[in-house]
Amino acid sequence: MGSELDAEVLIIGSGAGGATVFERLAGAGIDVLMIEEGDWISADQLQQPINTRLQTLYRNAGVQPILGLPTIIYGEGRAVGGTTEVNGGLLWAPPEQVLDEWIAAGLFAGVARGELDAAFARIERDLSVHPMELLEGADKASSLLVAGATELGWTATRARRAVRNCMRANECGAGCPNGAKQSMSTTHIPRGIASGGRLMPGMAVKKITADRRRNVVHVDAMRVSDHQLIKMSARDVFLASGALHSPALLSTLHRRPRRQRLGIHLNAKVIAEFSTPIHARRGTIFTEQIQDFIDEGILLMATNFQPEFLSLGLSTADKQTVTHLWSSMDSIGMYTVQTRPQSYASLATYRGKTLPTFRLAHRDKEQLIVGVCRLTQALFTAGATAVRLPLAGLPRVETLVEAERLLRSSATRDWQLTTVHAMSSLPLGNHSHSPFGFNGQAVENPHLWLCDASALPTTVGESPQGSIMLLADHVADNYLRSRSR
Repeated sequence: MGSELDAEVLIIGSGAGGATVFERLAGAGIDVLMIEEGDWISADQLQQPINTRLQTLYRNAGVQPILGLPTIIYGEGRAVGGTTEVNGGLLWAPPEQVLDEWIAAGLFAGVARGELDAAFARIERDLSVHPMELLEGADKASSLLVAGATELGWTATRARRAVRNCMRANECGAGCPNGAKQSMSTTHIPRGIASGGRLMPGMAVKKITADRRRNVVHVDAMRVSDHQLIKMSARDVFLASGALHSPALLSTLHRRPRRQRLGIHLNAKVIAEFSTPIHARRGTIFTEQIQDFIDEGILLMATNFQPEFLSLGLSTADKQTVTHLWSSMDSIGMYTVQTRPQSYASLATYRGKTLPTFRLAHRDKEQLIVGVCRLTQALFTAGATAVRLPLAGLPRVETLVEAERLLRSSATRDWQLTTVHAMSSLPLGNHSHSPFGFNGQAVENPHLWLCDASALPTTVGESPQGSIMLLADHVADNYLRSRSR
């Protein structure tokens, strides 16, 4: 038994891109409906244990694999607000080099650089973005990284985060229990609803079709709670389901297999042991970054530390290692090397199904080795007594020479890698990689638009939320202009 629902504009997905367009279109007086597969997470749910929240807030409980050599675990939010509910709240403009590449390719045509700067400044104001302040008695893990980097002549950059009154719960990856993070569910979505926009959570889209005249788009969705089929029709549809799922939905419209590239950042976590307590739990994610090597595609930073997050990385460790780390919890910290590999993953899509695969190329492995060695060097300089490398078994090293030897002799399959940044699977532009033009509109169907991470022309090298929102704002401008013609 199904039911029917109509809207002037339908947005599929409520993350950074979808929520940005939702607020803009609702504010313009357009009848807009946004649907989201996940639920609206309540304040009470955000007080639940971290492990319970991970099950609720992430697609597949956070264990979406990108198959290959090595297999990479991809973490993607599935809730009202999308991945903005589980990220660290970092918000950066596209790096200058990346933005220059996009502009040269044809993106943002007709938009002055000053207008882009003003648009991003507005995004920052809307999300209360500001540099983090270190708190007395907290953020010791970040402070140690900064101390080591400074002694080596590197420069620390204070992280810019979308937060208000951060209380250092250090649980960003499982949702903010204090409501400090300015995610989409606390900012753009409520503002869009206040302007008349509609939101339906718990709706999983199964298929998109278009009538022969291509002036109406039809969507078949299933209500997750009771599996009821809901048929929707809209004049225009925005895909905003993310880098894996927007291509999957597009495949239900075209009904033919597609294979496209998928851009990802790679994260390699390093555990540092210190001789004195540092109480890494009394801090927060990414207080400061080492950005000296960003032009090489390498970022160094501290990451969230809670026992639950530590346990996620211990699957290949033996009992002795687990016991040691658990007993010395107060004297260890977790750090991340994030790289922007030159290689892209591959994404096969057919009738709503996706298969992401990736093979770590030699040049990308070398980039990881360089990044991990630099992070290890900074940690030893800061006084670490030992470092656990991001390889199977978490081998323990006490010198930089030993670390580099193990990393260079490692088998590719032994690297323990994750990613929380997937993008560029449907990059905007007039080329073979994407069926969408630079304005965000589908080439074959003028009533289909794209506004999420999949639309980014290339990988960014930084947290992509700011880039996604800037691009989505640009697409919203293009859409509103198209309606006025």
